[in-house]
Amino acid sequence: MSILQAIWRIYNLYRQSGMSPDDKKIELERERLSQEKELKVLELEHAEKLKELELAHEKDLKIKELENQNVQLLKGQWTGPVFAAVLAGVIGIGSTFLSGYQTREIERQKQEGTILLEAIKTTDTGTNKEQQTAANLVFFADAGLVNIPKEKLETLRTKADGALPSLSAGNSVNQPKENSKAYRKIAQDLTYAVKYLNLLFEMRLDVPNILSPDITDTRNAYTDSQNQYIAPADVQYLPDLTYFNAVHRYIRKTANLRYYGQQGALHQSYTYVFASLIKQKRLNQTALTADWTIGPKGIAWVRGEDISTTKRNEPILSLKSPGTAYDDPVVGKDPQPAHMKDYFNDPLDGGGVHINCGIPNKAFYETAMVIGSEKAGKICYKGLLKLHQDSDFNAAAVSTIEASGELHGVKSVEQNAVINAWTSVGVSTVAKAKPK
Repeated sequence: MSILQAIWRIYNLYRQSGMSPDDKKIELERERLSQEKELKVLELEHAEKLKELELAHEKDLKIKELENQNVQLLKGQWTGPVFAAVLAGVIGIGSTFLSGYQTREIERQKQEGTILLEAIKTTDTGTNKEQQTAANLVFFADAGLVNIPKEKLETLRTKADGALPSLSAGNSVNQPKENSKAYRKIAQDLTYAVKYLNLLFEMRLDVPNILSPDITDTRNAYTDSQNQYIAPADVQYLPDLTYFNAVHRYIRKTANLRYYGQQGALHQSYTYVFASLIKQKRLNQTALTADWTIGPKGIAWVRGEDISTTKRNEPILSLKSPGTAYDDPVVGKDPQPAHMKDYFNDPLDGGGVHINCGIPNKAFYETAMVIGSEKAGKICYKGLLKLHQDSDFNAAAVSTIEASGELHGVKSVEQNAVINAWTSVGVSTVAKAKPK
């Protein structure tokens, strides 16, 4: 393999497959609890509202089916926020009379409630329902999506007895049986990422299907045109790849940046920035403790090494120091610039979409190191909402400066941090004059 071929294989890690915007608005199915006492409460107190919901959405609540389901596993778990979440979903609480925080909190609780409901209702043919439900709940708990007391979780693990989860929200896995553990880990990574992004972007997108790749494409991970995540089993050791692949459709549904030149590089940058935020959140890291890399051990993987045993830790890229992630005799040297003076319009890479994203990546890192990752992430998201398909680096700088002023005040520490960060990478922070 030549060096150019090796580098192109790295590009394949980031490959886009023409993801089309998913215009469907996902409406999570509202199911009721099967525990007799709670069913009676819902029937007596909310019968009229339930009837309106049935007529409005033409839904069959399938009461008899739910009453017959074995949910003894969940005894004692349907209280507090989770029960409130399910109740909110069933009676149709709206956001008109609620504050923004209250609305987001209800959405969060409804998501958690839906996760547990999905754990009950999804089963695999030939699997004992109680065993399957236990496997589903263990899956969601291990993914960090629900909190289950430690003793209860161990009981569920025993009941699951090695059964595989039947994944929620349309998520399915097509993979060899011997890789089931690997794909369970990948599915947990993907589910966590989607939950994080749904909350941040205030969307309700489903978890994509996960498919194993063609045997000739085992060093690649990407999202195809049907929004299916194509990933080999080794990606279980590279969760960052799953995180940034999960971000693509959220960018498509907001700015929908043209995938070429600076616009495409911005798209790629947003995927890496939000992937880094997902990783930090999941690992309970801060801007100061994060590694600010994407895909540690990724270069060893590209080279064909066994990623489960390799001692090589070079990542695919670095947000902190673009251009320094790797320097490998086979793959070559990390080509990403950290400043506009090194901007490279590479025709083999769509005008440098995977290369020049190092510039806005570095700007985000510099911002986060001053004000923290959480604040920087919210500014980045709000700035993204101001962009359109032809927005370039300058437009991104201006939009985040405006967003920081709106969130924290003009001339605030946060806004100054954003201005200084973009300036440090050579991007103008002055808005271009609009053509007359």
